[in-house]
Amino acid sequence: MKKNKDGSVKKILTFCRVGKSEYTSNSALKFYLKDQLTNKKGNQKDILTNLTLEEKIISACEISNEKTGENEFVWKADKDGRILIVYQTNEINAEGVLYNARSFEDAFFHINRKMFTGQGENDEKKAEKCAEKFQGLKKTELFFDDTQDSFDLAEKCVNKKPSLAMDILLNSESNGEQDFINWQVPQYIREGLEWLQKD
Repeated sequence: MKKNKDGSVKKILTFCRVGKSEYTSNSALKFYLKDQLTNKKGNQKDILTNLTLEEKIISACEISNEKTGENEFVWKADKDGRILIVYQTNEINAEGVLYNARSFEDAFFHINRKMFTGQGENDEKKAEKCAEKFQGLKKTELFFDDTQDSFDLAEKCVNKKPSLAMDILLNSESNGEQDFINWQVPQYIREGLEWLQKD
């Protein structure tokens, strides 16, 4: 067990599910949302999970550094700001499961697992069809294993991220009036796109 100079146990940050975390390793979130992370009570995960849309809209503000006397720019919440920071937050899937994803793939699999499991006649054929259609994936049989959740799938099954994104687009369906009807956009991406559309 490693210890700090003061004798306290040293915390070692490790990769884990968001629900089991206290901190973020995302340096962009820590940089752009530093004001919120510093001035709100709670651990980083709880603060980030509970920020409102307005608290994620930011602007650069010039302030005087008390130590150096020099002016510097910091990012602060500003409902009239021109930058919105979006990231994965809690989302409910079709099965009613509330979950906070860690990555795009994790979020996408959480709300769109049926896109990968819905082909073919039986489980063996479905897994084969999935492997054929989604060449950006590996170990596609895990999509048919109920003990594997979206976090597991994102960690174990993604072979090539760009290929998976193209596979999703190439396997999208249309009903003649609307495109992309067989999958949903993760909530955090939708939040950002809707905010951009307002302006």
